[in-house]
Amino acid sequence: MMGADSMMARVLRWMMSAALASAVGCAKVTIARGPYVQDVRENSALVVWEGEAPPGASVGFGVQSTDERSAPATCEAIHCSALLSGLEPDTAYVYQVVQADGTAAPEGTIHTAPARSRPFTFGVFGDNRTDARSHRAVVETMRSVGAPEFLVHTGDMVESGSDEGQWNQFFAIEAELLRDVPIYPAVGNHEKTGGKAAILERLFHPPAAESGSTADTYYSFEWGNSHFIAIDGQIHIDDEDACAARGKPYAGCLDAAQQRWLEADLAKAAADPGIEHVFVFMHVGPYSSKVGRTGSETIRRLLGLFAESKVKLVISGHDHYYERGVSGNGLDYVISGGGGAPLYRTDPDRTSALWPHEIDVSVATHNFQIIEVRGSLIEVTSYRGDTGAVLDHFLIGEDPDCVAPVDCLGEEPGICEGSWTCPDFTCVWECAPPPACEVAADCPLSSGGSCPGHWECPFTGRCQWACDVVGECTVDADCDALEPLNACEGGHYVCETALCEWRCDALPPPAGPADDAGEPDAGADASMALPAPRRPARPC
Repeated sequence: MMGADSMMARVLRWMMSAALASAVGCAKVTIARGPYVQDVRENSALVVWEGEAPPGASVGFGVQSTDERSAPATCEAIHCSALLSGLEPDTAYVYQVVQADGTAAPEGTIHTAPARSRPFTFGVFGDNRTDARSHRAVVETMRSVGAPEFLVHTGDMVESGSDEGQWNQFFAIEAELLRDVPIYPAVGNHEKTGGKAAILERLFHPPAAESGSTADTYYSFEWGNSHFIAIDGQIHIDDEDACAARGKPYAGCLDAAQQRWLEADLAKAAADPGIEHVFVFMHVGPYSSKVGRTGSETIRRLLGLFAESKVKLVISGHDHYYERGVSGNGLDYVISGGGGAPLYRTDPDRTSALWPHEIDVSVATHNFQIIEVRGSLIEVTSYRGDTGAVLDHFLIGEDPDCVAPVDCLGEEPGICEGSWTCPDFTCVWECAPPPACEVAADCPLSSGGSCPGHWECPFTGRCQWACDVVGECTVDADCDALEPLNACEGGHYVCETALCEWRCDALPPPAGPADDAGEPDAGADASMALPAPRRPARPC
């Protein structure tokens, strides 16, 4: 009898034959689903595709051309992937799947995850199911309205998670979007059959193991200054006694392994000073305004844990409409379940009375969200899936000082020559490096400080402004009571010709001699800025 793996491969190939035939165009093309990108990080990304998998396939990639580098493919039955490693953060790469016979798939683009100090944008949608027309409208409108760097999906991508034909339809609609944009799904009730989500787990590669999870259906990842957590609300315990034994005296709690992982993951994010926001997403959320539903008891009981951490927004699907509100303990929540499935009628007055919480907006229409994170500020805009009209817009947090140096131009500049920078969304004046010199005559003729003085060329090889009169002295110790000058990273006073003069401690020498114009050497370290000194107060 044929082995289970071989039988599965034959079954999958048979179920995908229609997709292969429509994708072929010529007999050489063998990719039926994809390629699509997964698990994009600062230094790596995964390219995935499905179809006939002869040995020798690879992915060419590079900043300018797909010919710059190559990554070999790993295939199991019809499922192939290639890990692109050694990438630079916040950088765009082009890639292309190439089969051993030279057949190439359409090119795609990967943009690696940014550093924590850059703003970013992501998209949210869910519950596509089997209405292909509405699903396609949502995807096309999202692509025209915004440019999300990645997508959060709230589950129920298909009606039946065990139907390969429905997955063919999903990828046919999403093909161009997912070729360039990674998607991070929450598992829905329709993805699971008999408690298993076998096809979903085969198709998608979230960073589960890397985040400490023991299952592919719950995991976490980071993007910029934010931490994202996907919860599998389909794995839970409904037995009141079992939950009570774990110190949770109510019906409905997460399975023990996921609960332990979630608590540890939230604690880790809370202890990381570089993480400012946590977004939690799942399929069934804490509340529901659909007649006959009340939301998930399991998730409601997690709201206290969320409120004690850095969680700023709880995102869910399952209910086919858009809703935004505030939980009983002050957490913002969004229901994004309008990705194409048939819409539900809502009764927000009834549900807000059942479970104390505020409902600000509840609209039965197909929808998606574009969320922008700018430092301490989260901006959420919800759009109609058919027209792109704005349904809702709200803010969480406060605007940062800046997102780019141009935002600082109205601020008072520093006392030295320099320019504004915006590290970590904060305006910082950065002094330009002082000119290199061999003798004082190499230094600029204009004044270099806020006090009467003169230019000197000390042993550092950098021009330094010296105030003429800063205090009378006999020995260096007579200058100790003077206020240090904000002229360099470190320095000290010396008693020079009966006057206290400030001397900077050793700075790195210039990379080369100064040119005739006395400009800084091209190799000078711009970070060693030397602002002009202030005149200190005389000692009493």
